[in-house]
Amino acid sequence: MPNNKRSRKKIFIFSGIGAVLVVLVLLVILGSKKGNVIEVQTEKASLRTLTQTVTASGKIQPEVQVKISPEVSGEITALPVREGQEVKKGELLLKIKPDTYIARRDQMEAAINSAKANRERSQSEYKRAEDLYAKGLISEADLEAARTLYHVNKAQYEQAQATLNQAIEDLKKTTVYSPMKGTVSQLNSELGERVLGTQQFQGTDVMTIADLSRMEAR
Repeated sequence: MPNNKRSRKKIFIFSGIGAVLVVLVLLVILGSKKGNVIEVQTEKASLRTLTQTVTASGKIQPEVQVKISPEVSGEITALPVREGQEVKKGELLLKIKPDTYIARRDQMEAAINSAKANRERSQSEYKRAEDLYAKGLISEADLEAARTLYHVNKAQYEQAQATLNQAIEDLKKTTVYSPMKGTVSQLNSELGERVLGTQQFQGTDVMTIADLSRMEAR
């Protein structure tokens, strides 16, 4: 019995020593971790404006710019502006040689005069045929022939008039004016150069007019 008591006493002593060692180890570990604590700065919440700066590549260019291309083709006979020059709305920018368009207009004026004479003559004959038909002096076939001739000549006159109007309009388009106030930011053509019109082709970009007072970054 005495031996058993001594053994139990030793167990209690060693157990106590072991517990003390465990506590000491935990204290050392916890103490070392406290040295690595990160400090956090706090502040009272409030409404603020956040500014974010973004860096990107791009280019500065005018908000409004117009590429000038003639509507008709031909040789440039006048180019009174230069690159960097300021122009007003309605100011002359260039002229296209008008010879071909003048000849076309004159040709169509002659054609419409002939078509007008034919229309008036056939109209008079048609009215005369109506009077004769009413008196029974001509057949219905003769009346119909006179009516058909009149309508054909009338249609030819209207077609000639439309073609003449187009020829006059094309002649006007040989002179190009600035559609806006601005600066000639780019000049691509020279005096004497032949350019293409936009009526049937993409057209030649002769110059660019830009409003340099309002710029944008793209």
